[in-house]
Amino acid sequence: MTATPTLQSGLFKFGADGLPHLLANFCSQCDLVFFPSRVFCGRCSSSELTSLNLSRFGKVHSFSFIDRKPTYAVIDAPYIQAEVKMPEGVSVFTVLDHCSLNDVFVGLEVEIYVDEVNSPKSQGKVLAYKFRPASVHSTEEVK
Repeated sequence: MTATPTLQSGLFKFGADGLPHLLANFCSQCDLVFFPSRVFCGRCSSSELTSLNLSRFGKVHSFSFIDRKPTYAVIDAPYIQAEVKMPEGVSVFTVLDHCSLNDVFVGLEVEIYVDEVNSPKSQGKVLAYKFRPASVHSTEEVK
């Protein structure tokens, strides 16, 4: 019997719509958004942070093709590592999936989805967030 994968704690949650949303913070003192969420603002050290669900869509700001598996990586190479700029002004570093390197460009609209990956502690599988081209969502079911 296969165990049910667990969520990457504190990074995302499933909303009322059943879709994944990244968990961030907004600092009410200096208007800065953080992902992943934290206890104190990195700019002004305020603890007056509000929870914020990031948009499901962002745009590729930069990307790299990774052709070797780094030590302790939880996914196998090759894969595309991307910096995704979210509308809230924060960047998310992620794996870009469901596309080839030739399909990726700066400005490509992408969306979050959830997939199973190996646990970093070799304890089975965990549900982790990744991004994929936004046009893929119309043909694939979100897990």
